[in-house]
Amino acid sequence: MNVGRERAVFAKYKNNLGSNSYRFVGVFKISGVSPDNDEFLRYDRISERVRIIKSTVSKQLES
Repeated sequence: MNVGRERAVFAKYKNNLGSNSYRFVGVFKISGVSPDNDEFLRYDRISERVRIIKSTVSKQLES
């Protein structure tokens, strides 16, 4: 178990046109094992937003 690992979570749903779409739910962090069942992990939402940083990888590949 990797306690403290953060994950961005998206919910998949079908829109009115029948296409699959994704909705951002939030950023979650493992908080430990579920007290009810040792086979499940418990996650806590730590943020409802994600900061997007512009990548510089494409500029390095062009050089």
